[in-house]
Formats: sequence, structure tokens, C-alpha cells
Amino acid sequence: MSFDQIDYRHYLDQNKLKESDRFQPVFEAVENAFNAIEERLRLETGSPDGLVTITVNRRAEQRTIGDPKSRGQFTPPEIAGFTIVDNGIGFRDENWAAFKTVYTSHKKLQGGKGVGRLSYLQAFTEAEVTSTYPGTEGCRRRRFTIQRTASGVSDDQIEELERAACETTVVLRKFEPRYSKKAPKALDAIARSFVVHFFQRFSVSAGIQCRIVDDWDDAKIDLNQFCHTEFMLKKLDESIAIGTYPLMITHTKCKTRVADKHQIMLCANGRVVRTVDLPKDALPTKKKLDSGDGGYFYVAFVNGPILDEHANQDRLGFALEETTGDTVFEDDLPSIQQIAEAVGAAGRKFLAADIDPLEEEHRQRVIKYCTDNIAYRPLIKNRMDQLMTISFGLSEREFEKEVWGIYHQWKGEVRRRFGEMAKTVRENTDELRQYRDGYREILRDVSQVAFHELAEYVTDRKAVIDFLQSRLARGSDGKFKDEDAIHDIFFPRKATSNDIAWDESNLWLIDERLAFQDFVASDIPLKDIGLDGSVALTRPDIAALYDKLFDTTFAFSDDALPFTSLTLVEFKKPERSSYNEKENPVAQAIRYIREIREKKAFTRDNRVFRLQPNSPIHVHVICHIVDNLLDELQGYNYCQSTDGEGIWLYMDKLNAIVEIISFEKLIADAKKRNEVFFQKLGVDGMVGDEVQQHDEDAA
Repeated sequence: MSFDQIDYRHYLDQNKLKESDRFQPVFEAVENAFNAIEERLRLETGSPDGLVTITVNRRAEQRTIGDPKSRGQFTPPEIAGFTIVDNGIGFRDENWAAFKTVYTSHKKLQGGKGVGRLSYLQAFTEAEVTSTYPGTEGCRRRRFTIQRTASGVSDDQIEELERAACETTVVLRKFEPRYSKKAPKALDAIARSFVVHFFQRFSVSAGIQCRIVDDWDDAKIDLNQFCHTEFMLKKLDESIAIGTYPLMITHTKCKTRVADKHQIMLCANGRVVRTVDLPKDALPTKKKLDSGDGGYFYVAFVNGPILDEHANQDRLGFALEETTGDTVFEDDLPSIQQIAEAVGAAGRKFLAADIDPLEEEHRQRVIKYCTDNIAYRPLIKNRMDQLMTISFGLSEREFEKEVWGIYHQWKGEVRRRFGEMAKTVRENTDELRQYRDGYREILRDVSQVAFHELAEYVTDRKAVIDFLQSRLARGSDGKFKDEDAIHDIFFPRKATSNDIAWDESNLWLIDERLAFQDFVASDIPLKDIGLDGSVALTRPDIAALYDKLFDTTFAFSDDALPFTSLTLVEFKKPERSSYNEKENPVAQAIRYIREIREKKAFTRDNRVFRLQPNSPIHVHVICHIVDNLLDELQGYNYCQSTDGEGIWLYMDKLNAIVEIISFEKLIADAKKRNEVFFQKLGVDGMVGDEVQQHDEDAA
């Protein structure tokens, strides 16, 4: 005899099993055992209670020698196979005929697809079946094997018996290594897999009894009891509908020893077919919850005619769309996404008592964080629902990343809407009144984005000023920071404006115009930034080039050649008190200027940039103005500010200006230029205190 009308070996080759579905053949054998018992109870009055026994067979070469009582301290051997025994109807002639017929409808009412037993050898090398059942006179015992051949089933052997109990045994041997190596070894972990798959059966108190036995140490677990006492803290059944399609949800709070995440189990005819994640808006946390009785994970088991009818033949998926299309009709079948969302909404109500306190705590965290960070304040009004979907209990870094993503998504949406509205208005100028209200609403959103980005920028300026001021103080060793430490605050050393974002430098501390340079090189020899033909090692701290003079058409002109302005910046160590004729900053500035005037072209990115012969060069020197420096400047014609904190020299023949200011004056001037913004934002005096506290903590 064989499986009728099918090449069994070809079937196995075409239907490979995923490693995660390693127990599916065993589940099919157990389900057949349940079906056999249900058929016997239906046909025979006074039948004994149904019992299914699943024995885990271990690899013999890995058995532990010694007292079985001491084996608990050892890891159990790998699984070699399973033996499933039931006291069901047995393989009578009609059942045997149905067993051999592929796609039989014999068990259609029980959800059978007629192909379940074909999966036996998807993960095992051999399968042997022995079934004892009543005959015309006495009893019969039928034996057959399932093999990896085209016919699949060997000729059955029937033995006549005078008397025997009804019993069917299915032995699945030689669990393939690719499945056994990753399968759980501990008996309770194996039991968990069976409880999850057959949850609907085991959760019914009057159901068929099922137990699992380990032949390694004779340990036994009653799966019905395990389901109730070890698997669940709470259970609730609820009926819902998606359109005209009813669903039954079994909400459970599963103990963490048997569940490791929140999930939805989609079932067909009482068997788990597929697991999907719970939607974030239903339960925005991956961590376990606590109901007072202990930690748990939420698991929903979902049944319904729509799932029974659309389960695939191997019961490893559903013939339903994953997501809902753009157009939804009333009679459309629900998608997996729709089912998950509906179950998630019901689950949120079931879990309300445990989630509400966490949600309120999360809400306060969101409000505080967005209030403290100016740029994110509009999100409280415009994206609070989305902020509340951020997972509870994230680390500070993960939380900041999530908020940042929502902010930039909102900002992009506002700008897109503004662009679309502006285009509509331009193309329909005669209908401006029609669009005015919507246009104003979008403008308000754009204004929020712009205001809070500006506020963030100004707040950053306040922090930079205070940080610079703290760096100019003496350290714990009584010494001042060196030139390099100060330099990096203004612009990173060994970098150019091609290496960093435009707003990552702080040259605005010196002059607001320096925030809009065309090209900047920091602490790089002139020859390396492209002074054509130069072999000198002259290296100004910062060199900035402009395509147009600021007082003419810089902001509007796009004819970038030749450069019409150059700015150099030099820093000296705070409180430096010794200068000589060669090292004084004015002499140093003159060397830079002459070097640049003699070499007319700059090369960058394989393009040639020219500095016009009469283009002005502005040199900023930032240092403390000490007596020794004034002595060295006696030979120059300079002007000094009344407070003694600034010196200006104009060099007519070189068309250059050298400006020397102290660190104190630089900070004071930067504060004055930004003071009104600090006051308007209410950050005046705030950031400095934080920087000071940070320094004290560091000391």
C-alpha cells in the first residue's frame, strides 16, 4: 500500500521545513491522536477518558550513567525522536483508507487538511505506526512504516488478537541534526512548545488529558495542569468582529518561564498556525508587565471561521493578505494587519489596570523631555499620540533617538505641506481667498519649526560662550589651558569646512560674518590648502575665504570667482606674558599676508580659486594684551581701545587690518550681540551655572 496519487519523496523535497517549525511533524502526530480519541468518544458510548502520552526519546550515546536522581544537575541529551500513544479509534479499515488518501476530507469538520501525516518525515528519518482496534471477532493490530520513498507507506501487516486495549503508537525516529541541535533540551521547555501550539485544547478543563514523559530520567509533566498552573496568571475569553467576520480572543497573562515576549497567536481549529507581534500602540513595551502576582507577558490566542477556512494545507500560514490595501471594500477579507490591530485594541483594554500607570509615567517623561529641549516643544501639541507609542522604559539614549526621529518626521511633513500649498497658491492666484485659511495654518506650523530651531541654535550659543569662559580659568594645577584647547572650541584643528557641517564651528564668537564663510582651513599649512607653488610651512590657526565682500553682494551673488576677501585667525595661550620681535602677533600676521599676496592662486578640489590683488585681508589675533606685547608693538602705528582690551592696526600698503582683542573682550562682545536673544528665551545665566557645576565636579 502507499499514499494514493502522490510521489511522497518528491513531496518531501518540495516542502522543506524551517528550523523554527522543527516540532511541526510531532504536532501533527499529536493532533491526529486527539482526533482519534474524539472520534471514538463520538462513536462509542461508555468509552474511557481520552489520554495522549508523548515520550521524548533521547540520543542513547549521550545518556548519563549513574543515579537518575542526580541527573538534574546535567544538561539532558539531544532529542532523538518522539513516541506518541493514544487510546483513540485506531486504524480501522475506513480510517486506514482515509489515512492513505491524500487531501482526504475525512476530518474536515475537525480542521484536517488531509496532508498532516505527510509531514512526519520532514524532520525525522523514520516513522513507525502500531494500532490496536476492535475487529469483527476479537481485536486487530495493524503495523506499517512510513519511508522516504515515492510510495511512502509500506504494505501494512494485520495481526488477529483475542483481546487487547485500543491503542495507537506513532514512533518518530532519528530527529535530523539540523533540527535537533537547536531544539530545546529541558523537558519544561519542550512542554512549553506543546502548550503554546495546543493552548486551546489544554486551556479547556474538560479536554482530553495529555502528558509528556522524558525517557532520560522518567520525568513527567501533565500538559493540561502545566497550562493552567505554570502558563497563565489570568485568562479571559472575548468575542470581537472585523466587519462581518467574528473572532474569538483568549487573552492570557503568561508567566515569564513559559513566555518570553508579548505576542498574538493566530490559530486554526484550535491549533496555533502563526505568531505575530503585538502592535506598538496596543502595548508600547517589550518588557514584561507586573500585575502584583508576578511578572508576565501578554499572549493572545485568536480563533475564528475566517482563520479555519484560510489556513494553508501545512498549517504554517494563512491565505490572507499581510496588510490592508489602499482601497477597502465592505466584503474584503481582513488582512493579518487588521486582525493584529483589532486584537491589540482588545488586549489594551484587558491590560488597562497594569498599563495605565506605566503609560502615565511615560507621558510625564515625554512632557518633561520635550519641555526641557526647546526644539521638541511643538511635539507635545502636534505629535503627542506618536510620542506615546515610543516603547516604555527605554534608556535615555534610545529614548532621545526615538524623539529625534519623530521631530524630524514632523518637520519634514510641515515643510512638504508648505511646499505643496505654496505651489497651489502660485498656480491659482485668482483663488487666493479659497486657500488662505489652510495657508495660514501651515504658516503657523512652519513658524513653530523655525522658532524652535532658532531657539535651539541660540541656546547652543549660550552654552558655547559659557564653556569658553570656563576654559579660560586656571585649572586645578594652577595653569591655564594651552592654545590648542582654546582653538578647538572655535574650529576643530586639522579640519576644513569640507569636513564638518556649517553650524559645527563657533567662529561667530569672533565675528558674525565668519559663520558664512565659503571655505575654512584650520591649523593647516597654506601649501596644503592650495597656495599654488608654495613650499612654506606658514600655518595660520584659521584661514577663511569669501566669494564676495560682506558689505556688497555676498548673500545674493553666485559668481564665486575670484575670492574678494580673506580672514585669518590666530590664538595665543591665555595669560601668555612673553613675546619677542619675531613672535609678536603683528609680525606673524605680516608674514602670513606677504606669503598670501605673493602667491596669487588657491587650489581646492582640483579647482582654481583666485584672490583678487586688492582684496582685503583681515587678521584676528585672540590673546591677552600684556605689557610685553605692548612693548613689542611700539614700532607700529596702532590704535588701542579705551578699556585697553583691543588693538587695531591698518596696513595701507598691504590692504590689511590686524585686530588684537583679549579673550575677555571677545566673550563680552559675543554676549552683547546675543544678549537680547538669551533674555527673550529665558536662558540668560542658566547654561553658565550648569557649565560651572560641571567644572567643579570634574575638579
